[in-house]
Amino acid sequence: MRWMVLCFLTLLWGCNTGTPYFWSRPAASVMVEGVAFDVRQRGFRVEAVRRSFLATPDKHRIILQAAEAIHQVTKCRNIAITKADPSVIEGHLRCGFN
Repeated sequence: MRWMVLCFLTLLWGCNTGTPYFWSRPAASVMVEGVAFDVRQRGFRVEAVRRSFLATPDKHRIILQAAEAIHQVTKCRNIAITKADPSVIEGHLRCGFN
């Protein structure tokens, strides 16, 4: 039983850690239109991890919300989205280092 609880907690802990490339970077928590994101930046690369549960997420709306979350953290509006799914959005900043 303890083993199952430990496995569950380990999986739960991994839900908002971001992708391996960004693990060393601290997360900035941002709320956009009621949706929570953890934003991490490493050089020109950036990712936004959605932390809020959405029963039927609209991918296009989430990408726009993630771009706004990235802007709030980095102060950069020129963001090229390179990968996106309803939970993790990655992009490339075109504003220089912040």
